[in-house]
Amino acid sequence: MKVSMDHKTTMLLERAQQEAKDMGNMYIGSEHLLLAFAWDTQNPLYDKLRKEHIDYEKIKKDLLVLFGCGKSKEGEVLYSDTVIEILEKGNRMAMERAEEEMDMDCLLSALLGTKECVASQMLDRYEIDCQKLLTALRHSGYCELDEFKELRRLGVDDKGKQIAGREKELQLMISILLRKDKGNPLLVGDAGVGKSALVEHFAWLLEHQMLPELSSSRVYELHLNTLVAGTRYRGDFEEKLQKVLDALMKYPDVILFIDEIHQMIGAGKSEGSIDVSSVLKPYLARGKFRCIGATTMDEYETYMECDRALERRFQLVYMKEPSESETLEMLKKKKKEYEEYHDVNISDDILKYMIEKSAMYLKNRKFPDKAIDVLDLSCVKARFLKKSEISEDMINKVVEEVSGVSISFKNRLLSLQNILDERFVGQDTVKQQILKQARSLSVSMENQPLGLWVLVGEDGTGKDMLATLFAQSFFQQQDYLSIQDEQDTLSVIKKLRRNPNQLLYFPHMEQASTAKISFLRQIMETNQLQQEKECADLTHCLIVLEWNTEEKQNTLDFMKDKCMDRNLSPEVLDLCDEVFYFSALSKEDKEKIVTKALEKRNMQVNQKDLEVFLNENLTIKEIQKKIRNTFIEG
Repeated sequence: MKVSMDHKTTMLLERAQQEAKDMGNMYIGSEHLLLAFAWDTQNPLYDKLRKEHIDYEKIKKDLLVLFGCGKSKEGEVLYSDTVIEILEKGNRMAMERAEEEMDMDCLLSALLGTKECVASQMLDRYEIDCQKLLTALRHSGYCELDEFKELRRLGVDDKGKQIAGREKELQLMISILLRKDKGNPLLVGDAGVGKSALVEHFAWLLEHQMLPELSSSRVYELHLNTLVAGTRYRGDFEEKLQKVLDALMKYPDVILFIDEIHQMIGAGKSEGSIDVSSVLKPYLARGKFRCIGATTMDEYETYMECDRALERRFQLVYMKEPSESETLEMLKKKKKEYEEYHDVNISDDILKYMIEKSAMYLKNRKFPDKAIDVLDLSCVKARFLKKSEISEDMINKVVEEVSGVSISFKNRLLSLQNILDERFVGQDTVKQQILKQARSLSVSMENQPLGLWVLVGEDGTGKDMLATLFAQSFFQQQDYLSIQDEQDTLSVIKKLRRNPNQLLYFPHMEQASTAKISFLRQIMETNQLQQEKECADLTHCLIVLEWNTEEKQNTLDFMKDKCMDRNLSPEVLDLCDEVFYFSALSKEDKEKIVTKALEKRNMQVNQKDLEVFLNENLTIKEIQKKIRNTFIEG
């Protein structure tokens, strides 16, 4: 066997040969290599042994006790099969690093990585963790890359160790990396589904030698923001990036990871210069190094699909949101690290409850990210309360804080009743009907809004006022969200994303066009409010339609006659949970409204002026306007 070695490695093997002769052996075994490393003072294993108070003399003494000393014989000392395997492995490592000769680090790595040998058994006897030492040794082999602030080595700690339910995606990513051409996986999926976590898990497996087909590979993450930072003058960015790439070229076994990879299109570009993607494309085309990218589908379609030369260098790996059962398995694997960090106990039943509430109230976020956030925050709350276990109440409070949705309905119903009694005049039948229907809102149905109510009555009978008071008391919002036309949709979507617990109000539906009726039918069927690529979930929304009439009609007859005339299908009519009919205001009701409005402004008016004021046939809005004009401004 011919192996090219540097001078230090050659001297080390000669020492191992001498150790074999001294012990009366006609072969060089792994134990003799171990003695040689313990004798040489310039290697990491020597330093580790010294820290454990183990030296060359102790190891040799123990070996003589275990195996004895043979009789010295004349003749050539040969390598054992195990040492030949170690030398071949070390030689392959040197070739993968593009080094002409095998050095001591490669030889030591090969020795530590060979489990079934005497040297490994001896180190186990001394309670030396070969895996940790091997990891530290491999890390030291990339010290040049570690000097770059723009690069970060992944997998050297336990972050990314625990993951579940991603075996298919992991295997596909590995298969792509093993390709001769286009060995660049691109992970595409919604934010929070675990793209970065999968890469960190993959890097951890590499560092701990759990992927033999890529045993010599390591993962480094390129930080685009750090790369661009400080490049004020033209040419600074290109020079900085080129230094990083030149260093990477020395380590062909390094896999580059770029999170939010779409950002490299345009990154660092200025007048007369080029961006990161333009610099990387030739390297990717020639297969100079392998790259893993991660982005969302929207950003992939917006940025990367437009650049066909860049897009065809990658192979897509779709990352779907894990199911609730898969998320539960992920949390079971991760709960130990949270229990140790926060010093709390987490039961499997609590994890199930956590996932259930996250699925119900955090509709705009994805598993497993939202469940992990709730888990971490619940642990924090337990620490603040000095509790040793997480309870359902803690989870409910955390979900309420994160989502903006109140899980407990008892206080909300009481607040609704109080505000209606205090501020809503007349319409006693409607008030009782509203309170009755509000109790049913405590049961959130899967994939549909809280309800669809229709407020029918003459203009100015309190429909708008009721919607405002309901939004303020039941949903704790300043006002309802109104959609009068499609131009309102985008702003409403943004507000729903910030707080999904809202009253969605559609005024003047009696004037609605066929397109608006179709729009309403669509959002009821899909349970989503959409415009272009933006959307918001409506699970925690109450949808209220205002329908103004000119005269009193029977409610059901009115709905059938008028709605069918507006092409509102029977299916949509079935979605209407309740219809509220508002009667015309009596003179006594108007008097109460005026009195309350004046009391609110700490004003008084004599009965004569009040009688004159109320004799006119005015709506609530007109009364409020009249109060401002007559008593405040006048």
